[in-house]
Amino acid sequence: MFQELMPLIKSRPLMITVASEGDSKVRVNVIPKPIDKDKAPNNKIGGVHSKEVAPIPDEAVTGLTTPLCITGTPEEVDAGLTEALTKFTSAHLTLQQSFDTAATTIADAVKAIDERERLKKEKDKANNKKTATAKTDDSKKSDPGLPSLFTAQPPAPDAVSANDVTSRPEPATDHEGDDEEE
Repeated sequence: MFQELMPLIKSRPLMITVASEGDSKVRVNVIPKPIDKDKAPNNKIGGVHSKEVAPIPDEAVTGLTTPLCITGTPEEVDAGLTEALTKFTSAHLTLQQSFDTAATTIADAVKAIDERERLKKEKDKANNKKTATAKTDDSKKSDPGLPSLFTAQPPAPDAVSANDVTSRPEPATDHEGDDEEE
């Protein structure tokens, strides 16, 4: 009996009960117990990843703890117990392997999503830094078409011909010989 159950016992604890069913029958129950590892894959998903990663269905998680119940006369139980335990262990190990594969897939998906988000943040940060640097560089360059506040305005050109009049006021000069009162 334990030889057939040993592969299952390695992965989780079992509870075995034997009870009388009436005067001539026996019931044997082999009950796999839940372990923390059963819920770990779904705990990794969290709220951030719930839209992109599907959890392992609760039915699959509880399937890992589905008991084996055999009821019969002691002779029937003795005759069929070894075969029933072998099939039960094989089916359970297949389910456990599928569960472990799903758990690995979920962990890889969560890791890939986290990596994608990290790279996206780094790219956005780099783009924002480039944009800020470009704006800073643009503000350092002065537009040659606009006058700067700290540069002197060029003087107006002098008259080129006698008909040209400048808009500059004539400087005040002290004329000698004017008949003005002093």
